[in-house]
Amino acid sequence: MTDKAIRDVVLISTGMASEVIAAYLDRFSDLNVVGFTVDRAYMPEGEYLGKPVAPWDEVRTAFPPDQVRLMGPPTFARLNTFRRDRYREGKAMGYGFASFIHHAANVMTDDIGDHVIVLDGSVILPRTRIGNNVIIWCDTHVGHHCTIGDHTFMSSQVGIAGGSTVGEECFLGGQAGVTHGVKIGDRCAILNGANVVGDLGDDAVLVGPPATLKPYSSARVKRLL
Repeated sequence: MTDKAIRDVVLISTGMASEVIAAYLDRFSDLNVVGFTVDRAYMPEGEYLGKPVAPWDEVRTAFPPDQVRLMGPPTFARLNTFRRDRYREGKAMGYGFASFIHHAANVMTDDIGDHVIVLDGSVILPRTRIGNNVIIWCDTHVGHHCTIGDHTFMSSQVGIAGGSTVGEECFLGGQAGVTHGVKIGDRCAILNGANVVGDLGDDAVLVGPPATLKPYSSARVKRLL
């Protein structure tokens, strides 16, 4: 049986993001979540969402690689490095990895790597390359002739203009923006609302403008509403 013919999937991690991805797969795909795997220190008592959970060091015994594929939802710690490490370890153990592209995502490129998740409302324009192990959350725009590096995560409502390059293991927070033709290095963090207007080297952190509390009276605010 080829990897793509295997419809049973084991999610790598438990928690809120895994619950979201499990719900998407249940409602919008023909993939079947049959279990979860986590580090032994994080094993829950009993099942999770009614499914068995195996420690990562015993995953091959509990869920043999010729019977299931793996999928790695985002986590809230070591977001990209954890997914990168599990992807490489899973590949070394002989696992295939499943992808999920929501039917309401408008993906106009075929140059998409292995183990890619694209959620609803996102748009990927032609002549763009998406690397391996990439997650693109809801309502994100990736312009034409872009390159998105391996193990990168893009949150909701990110906007990347055409001709831009995002390196490997990058994080782009909600409503982050990237100007046309920009090159972003590896392991960069573009936090919520930040706007990238020039090239960034490796390991850069860009913080957007936070909301500012203004000393306006409630009466003045009411005139604006």
